[in-house]
Amino acid sequence: MTKKEIIKNLQALLAKNGITLSEKQSNEVFNYTLVCIRDAVSKSGMCSIPGFGTFKIKQLPAKTGRNPKTQEEIKIPARKVVRFKASKNLL
Repeated sequence: MTKKEIIKNLQALLAKNGITLSEKQSNEVFNYTLVCIRDAVSKSGMCSIPGFGTFKIKQLPAKTGRNPKTQEEIKIPARKVVRFKASKNLL
């Protein structure tokens, strides 16, 4: 499902409840939701949405990799990544 399809579904769900939003307004609601999730993860390291899942920051350690063309060893620096774990109720 694409972002555009999610926004169309959001509009349809809201319309069933008597709330009409334009496509632009629905897009803004969707974008603000993502911004709220991003901000929550940045501030506290995680964001949990009951019935959906949890976003967490995970620290990956530095490691040694290999260039596949030259077989030369390269150093991959440590970094932070966001992981998502789906709720049991999601499926």
